Amino acid sequence: MRSRRKAGSFTHALLASALAASPLAAQSPADAAWSGFARCDLAVSGAGYSDRQSHLWVLLGEASTAQGAIRVHPATWSVAGSGSLTESNGRQTRTATWTSDVRGMSAPIAITVRASDGRLLIKPWHAQLRAQGAVSGTQRLVVDGQEQRPSPIGLEAFEWAFPSVEESATATRVSGTSTPTVTGRVGPMQPARASATATCSWQLERRAAPRERALIAAGTRRSVDLGLRDRSRFTVVPMPPASDGTSSAGGTAGADRERAPAPPPSFAEQRADFESSLLAALVELAKKVTSAQQLGANDASVDCAALVADVDAAYSHMIVNVQTGYARLIAAAPTEAERAALEKELAAQLAKLREERDRVVAQLIKTCEQR
Repeated sequence: MRSRRKAGSFTHALLASALAASPLAAQSPADAAWSGFARCDLAVSGAGYSDRQSHLWVLLGEASTAQGAIRVHPATWSVAGSGSLTESNGRQTRTATWTSDVRGMSAPIAITVRASDGRLLIKPWHAQLRAQGAVSGTQRLVVDGQEQRPSPIGLEAFEWAFPSVEESATATRVSGTSTPTVTGRVGPMQPARASATATCSWQLERRAAPRERALIAAGTRRSVDLGLRDRSRFTVVPMPPASDGTSSAGGTAGADRERAPAPPPSFAEQRADFESSLLAALVELAKKVTSAQQLGANDASVDCAALVADVDAAYSHMIVNVQTGYARLIAAAPTEAERAALEKELAAQLAKLREERDRVVAQLIKTCEQR
């Protein structure tokens, strides 16, 4: 068995490195990696008119870039929604139905600490986004009881305003809600007298980048990359490809253009896909953690600090992807009750992952000390 002195020296090296670098203590809150999401749900209603939109912004937990005193963090914007219209004018009646679908447009977010009072500010760092043709559907016109040929709807989707987020600069988790005032027309084909409401919420987490958080001990142990830093291996909810009714095959392009667009997946189908992907990702995560634990216990040449960093990175990416996946599912939920149930599931899943991450990392460090 190795001497207690060697185990102690390993612990001392870890602690010395932590005190020297302590990322969350040394970094400005704006410099750290931020992950999580913000969401705004819009509801527009009026005589014969209804439209629902769920706007989602996801911070990816990746390294930021500096623009003066501002740190700009990679993020995406998506929107999902649907609506309908029925209106009559004399002998004519028009009906329309549509869906809004934007997936993962780049939408950088700025995070800074305000000099006057030291408060943390999180705000968009881009002009209002728009997606050409992202609102699609069909409208029908009936004249004197005779239905005319249906015509397609193809409109731009516009990004709703990112919620105003302000918090103490010492906070490592930021969450909240707001109900901003809605002015002007925000829904497709919205009548002048329709009214709109908005409800926003956000859950964001500040963490140092995984490699910065690694407590690297001095020595010449080799580093082992288990693939835990590969974010693509932990994508929980792949967005289904958009269907526009076209085909890349030259021989069938004309026929495909005449086909009606494939309907979007139902909520039940989206939930089933999510649960399947989540289970697969959790199984893969468990395999990687088991492999890291075995290496830490049995291979003295392995850099334990690198193993700890890899495992921590795997859990961090899993947490981000779970947040993103649930947020998309919540946005697609057809009822308030289902949205509330999903939000509870999300909170429980995140608490479980964070608790498991802390336990596994602590066990791995202890295993390395005892080698």
